[in-house]
This record gives sequence, C-alpha cells and structure tokens, in this order.
Amino acid sequence: MLALRAVIAGVGFGSLAIAAAGASPAAREYVPDLVQSKQAEAERADSPGACFAAGPSGRPGAVVDCKHEHVFELAASINLNDYPGSAFTSSAYPDQKRIAAWNQQLCEPAVSAYLGERLDSLGRFKVGSLLSGEKAWARGEHVLRCGLEMPGGSHKLLVFTGKVADQDQSLTYDTGVCVGAERNMPTDPVDCSQPHAFEIVGQADLAAQFPGRADANPPSEDEQNDKLKDLCEKAAESYLGNADHLRDTTLDVNWTILKPQSWLVGSRKAVCFLAKHNDQGFAVLGGSVKGSLLVDGAKPVPPPKPTRSTSVPIAPPGRPRE
Repeated sequence: MLALRAVIAGVGFGSLAIAAAGASPAAREYVPDLVQSKQAEAERADSPGACFAAGPSGRPGAVVDCKHEHVFELAASINLNDYPGSAFTSSAYPDQKRIAAWNQQLCEPAVSAYLGERLDSLGRFKVGSLLSGEKAWARGEHVLRCGLEMPGGSHKLLVFTGKVADQDQSLTYDTGVCVGAERNMPTDPVDCSQPHAFEIVGQADLAAQFPGRADANPPSEDEQNDKLKDLCEKAAESYLGNADHLRDTTLDVNWTILKPQSWLVGSRKAVCFLAKHNDQGFAVLGGSVKGSLLVDGAKPVPPPKPTRSTSVPIAPPGRPRE
C-alpha cells in the first residue's frame, strides 16, 4: 500500500477500515506544492491530463508521458485573475490559509469534474494544487493548477504511473511493508527495523471475491469479513511459512475493508496485515515478523500449544457438552 498517511478505525474483529487522513484538505494542515523555478513553470502544460515528474526537491517538475513515473496529474489550470476580489488579484502573495481555501473551493470541484465524479476520497490519491511562485505572482501570473497527487510522509509526494482514471484507487501497500506508528496509530511506511504498527502480509482482490458485483451494489462489511478472514489467515501463514510461526508472533491477523463510497467508484483492493491491538490503538512493533520481533519492546511469548484433553470427552460439532 505505498507511502501513505493512514488513520485506522476498527469495524469489527479482524477487519479494519482504512481512510487516508486528509481526505478533505480542510480537515488537515494543507501544504501546497509551490512552483519556485522559472524553468519548471515554463515547462508546465496547462492541458488537463498532463503529468509532471518529480523535480530536484521532490515537487512536480518537468512534464512527462503519464506512463512514466510522476507525482502530479493536472486536472485544471485556473487563472485567478478571472475571479473578482482583491484576494485573487493582489500583488501580495497569498498565505497558507488562503491557498488551502482555494484548494478546497476551486480544486476539489475541478478534480471531481475531471474524473467524472469518480475520485475515491478514502483512497490513495488526493486533490493537490500548484500555485505560481512568488516572483511570477508579483508579475501578475496568478495561476492555480489543480490535480491529483499521492501524499507521503513529511509532505513528500510519492511517484505513480498511469492516469488515475485508469487504475484502482484503493489505499494499499506492498507485501512486506511495515507501516510506522506514532502515538499508537499508523503513519507511513518505514523500514521494519524502525517502530511500526503493522506489517503487510498480502493483498486481496475483492473483484474476484465478488464477481459481477456492480458498483452500485457494494458488499457489506460482514460479506467482506467472511471472504477476507480465510484469505488473510492463509496469506499470513504463507508469508511466515506455516501456522506455528504465525502463532508464535502473538499478533492478530487483520485486513482492510472497502467502504461503499470506495466500491462505488471502482476501488476493489484490500490488504492483509499483522498487528497487535491494545487500549491505546496499536502496540508498537520492532523488527519484521520474519525475524527478531519485539512487541512493545519485549519478545513475544507464544501461548501454550493447544492440546486435546483425554480426561474430558470432546463434544461433537453441533451437540452441547453434557
């Protein structure tokens, strides 16, 4: 599942719904991508669908074919001078609060229209903006470019390939990725030697689990749980080699579920992961589950292996013990 900020909310034993923190720019501290380079500005296309590779600072730079790695896909280019009011035409460069408001008021509708109302607000892509640099702004070039980006940690942008409209927007991670922890909640992917909240052990394609299911007929959480429980347990056992190794970690098998609004716009991917829950959220893990794992700073102590009792008869399935 990429380098993405995530807030996890429990929806039932074993399953979790993942929503990107900042699904609405108004709900997070918004830091826009400011165009500072004249050369980069000159290279930018104003045609919707243009893709921009990462520049030297990691921010959008030169225009590239969208089949190559890029960090920004343009949805609309807005000339702010066309809007009434001194906030749009003043020579004073706008502050962060003003830019965040424009991102919400102008870019969100523009991106929604560009994608035909098919942006997964809980997925991996977010609405972003590129504003003319301060020197260009002082010359009267007041341009706000609205588009799609994939945020990572510390306001970094992650690369992706292809047009957003042509791919599954589900928030996912690759197998073996460890997702960091801060205040007992997940953050961004980190090296597994660093403190983290969970480790990805596999993915699941819900389109294959619910063949022919229409966008307007999303599977319920219970339906997804029924499918993913066995899938993710098998994925975890396969990742670790066998069921005994999984048991020795003392971690819980978890999976993500898709909300109806995500299914409606075509998202179909879920991930399976190992984590340990506590009263504060997630226990902090150290090391990979395949190596020297620590849970809240201590080596996990596996529970005794279950044994079959010989002194008490085992009731057959469906018949209460007398």
